[in-house]
Amino acid sequence: MVTLRITADIPSNRQLTITLPPEVPVGQSELEIIVGSPILKQPQPGGVSAASILGIAAGNGSPPDDETVQRWIREHRTEKHG
Repeated sequence: MVTLRITADIPSNRQLTITLPPEVPVGQSELEIIVGSPILKQPQPGGVSAASILGIAAGNGSPPDDETVQRWIREHRTEKHG
């Protein structure tokens, strides 16, 4: 069985012409049309580049050691949960 998903803009005359790829066998088949709400388009990439993010995250000094990070976590949990 070959499964195809086709997204289409339905024109005012409501006619579509579909050319199927060669791997679709000839003969009887079933075509299911699902009409629903418009498909939301995926957001286009943009904004800040990865290089800029790395620059934003970079500090002026050396990164904290594991012990310091664990201490910060304990302090945060104490402040949050008492």
